[in-house]
Amino acid sequence: MAEIDHSPVSFAEWSTVLAGESFDPATRERYRRCIVAYLHHLKERRERASVASAKAYVESGETQGVTDQFDRDALRWFFLAARRKTDDRRQTTDDGQYTARNELSIEEQVSPIHPEKVDTGKTPWERRLVERLRVGQYQWRTEVTYRDWAWRFAVWLGARPRRCERLYSFPPRATYTGSTHAR
Repeated sequence: MAEIDHSPVSFAEWSTVLAGESFDPATRERYRRCIVAYLHHLKERRERASVASAKAYVESGETQGVTDQFDRDALRWFFLAARRKTDDRRQTTDDGQYTARNELSIEEQVSPIHPEKVDTGKTPWERRLVERLRVGQYQWRTEVTYRDWAWRFAVWLGARPRRCERLYSFPPRATYTGSTHAR
């Protein structure tokens, strides 16, 4: 018996590819519903799409009378189209190795911009806040939320005296060295 492929398949653009297929509208809609039901099944179980999970889904559905041959055909199309899409992005060299198509040289590649590394704040107090948050290794979205709160607080403070900035500055973090109570 052949080994079932458990490797995850990522095919986010499946609906666009399905819309471009030469199926009649009723078949296309039925395929779409079958694939959405399968993906919903995966989401509920927190599983990834793989040939093994599709096979298990169809077999369990057939025993319960929920899925049929049409579901099997729809999922077969899904995985074959995903493989074709992946193969379109690759090409085989003479020695049988896969390489990505349209590879850029190192000089032509553009490194991605990470906003969390570039954005360090507009004002001195915001830069101190960012520095403090990054020492705590907060997630980027958490940092953005805290910075938004700080800006709203700054707007609320309005034209208060400069001493307020001293009041709300961040003191250095104290380390616990034991009890400070006298016995």
